Amino acid sequence: MTGTDRILALLEVEGLKAIYELSGALGLVGWIRDVPQDIIDLAVPVPVTMATPLPDQGEWTLAWTGGVGPFEVHQAASAGAPWVRLGATDERSTRVPAAGTTSVWQVRDRVGQVD
Repeated sequence: MTGTDRILALLEVEGLKAIYELSGALGLVGWIRDVPQDIIDLAVPVPVTMATPLPDQGEWTLAWTGGVGPFEVHQAASAGAPWVRLGATDERSTRVPAAGTTSVWQVRDRVGQVD
């Protein structure tokens, strides 16, 4: 493998944690080295990315990918206006009422979770 297609992962296999090299192209897994068993996996989730809002009979359907639920949806009249909480969901989409002539939406992830 070259340096550009090298994937390293911290995996727990049969109760033992180790660093493995993965080949996305070949599907191979190779052991690199053991790690201390009290190591913490610090995986970072993909950030929330919203799709284009879709109008639907006086409402908007909001959808997104990434992030870690539960999610909280906020709406503002414009980019500089205060956010208003519309609700929370475990799903990756929701319907919100149309408000005014313009709206800006925000989806926050990990609602209520403490790091």
